[in-house]
Amino acid sequence: VFNTAKLTLVSVSEELDDDIQVLICVNGLVVCGSGSFVYVFKRGKLVTKLHEHKSTVDHLLPVGRGCLSLSSADGLVVWWDLSQFFDRDTRRTTRRKAMDKEETVTDDVEQTSVVHSFRLPSSFKVMCWAHPPTHLNKILLGGANGEVQLWNYRTQRHLYTFKLNTHLKTDYLRILTSKEGQKESRIEPKVTAIEPAPALDVVAVGFSDGRVVLHNIVYDETITTLQQGSMQGSISNLSFRTSLIPTEADDSPSNIPVLAATGNNGDVVLWDLTA
Repeated sequence: VFNTAKLTLVSVSEELDDDIQVLICVNGLVVCGSGSFVYVFKRGKLVTKLHEHKSTVDHLLPVGRGCLSLSSADGLVVWWDLSQFFDRDTRRTTRRKAMDKEETVTDDVEQTSVVHSFRLPSSFKVMCWAHPPTHLNKILLGGANGEVQLWNYRTQRHLYTFKLNTHLKTDYLRILTSKEGQKESRIEPKVTAIEPAPALDVVAVGFSDGRVVLHNIVYDETITTLQQGSMQGSISNLSFRTSLIPTEADDSPSNIPVLAATGNNGDVVLWDLTA
């Protein structure tokens, strides 16, 4: 853990048995996936080691009072309740919100952390995922087949599929012809990054061919498509600027919405969303 203001090292956790594949923060907790385990740290100290997966945990997503974990090798999704490890004030606020939503709460800190688990279809390999704000219990899953699927993780139901490659130009597609020359199949670019925008119901979706699609998930309409250069390669991560500063000049650099997109070559491309 580093102090970002001074760039000084604050604390170091104990060494884990396997490489850390993914790391997130949930209400003051640091949660990481290492091997088939989910580790939870609080102030640099390991507070619990959660085991429900049989394969490597390579995706984590903070949701509500806990997080979701996914092992993409077997498609197992586990919903963890981590509220028992929150600070007292945070736990009290969490309980109040849960009661407002008529969710079940308990004071038993020894309760199991697993809310429930389910498996995704074997034909759908998850590359990335995100939780769109204000969409209760909903997650967006980006697949290796180029699809973005909307799921309800509480009811474990697949709700909708966004096919953002349906109207893709042919120069974005690779056409493969079989040896017999009788069949043609096209390989859709993989979904490699999903990031909710500050504007509600809008998400940015990155693809392995360097495209970034801004899409409205309520109306299932594409707002615009951005194409990075071939040198940047696949989109590896996306992030919106959220620290806009109101100024008298609307075109001030401090008042321009920006989307940052990273390529797998290490480049960071900044997109002016007002252009």
